[in-house]
Amino acid sequence: MIIIWRGLGFLVVVSVFGLSLLANYLANQFTGSKQYWQEHGWPFAVSLLAAGAVCWLLGSARDGSLESAANQNVPARDTFFFIRLRWWGPILIALAIAYIASGQTPGQPHSLR
Repeated sequence: MIIIWRGLGFLVVVSVFGLSLLANYLANQFTGSKQYWQEHGWPFAVSLLAAGAVCWLLGSARDGSLESAANQNVPARDTFFFIRLRWWGPILIALAIAYIASGQTPGQPHSLR
C-alpha cells in the first residue's frame, strides 16, 4: 500500500498510533491488569477521539495560518490520502463511534458477518 501525504498529513498516523499506544499503557497501568486493553474496546475508542481532536485542532490552526499567507501563493494543504488534516478529525471520531457500536475489542479477532 502506498501512503500518500502532503505537508503535515503524516500526523494523522502519528497521532492515531501514539495516542493508542498511550491509551494501551495507561489502561493497563491504572487497572493493574495486563489484559485490560485486550478485553475492553473503550480505551481504543477514546484514543481515536483524542486523535480526531488533535487532527481537527492542528488542521484548523494550519489552515488559518496558511489563509493569512494566501497572498504569498503558499499552498494551504496538509493532506493524508488526499483528505485535509482538518477533516480527519470528524473521520476519526466517526470511526471511534463505529468501533464502540460494533462491540469489538482489540484482543478479539475481527470478522465480517
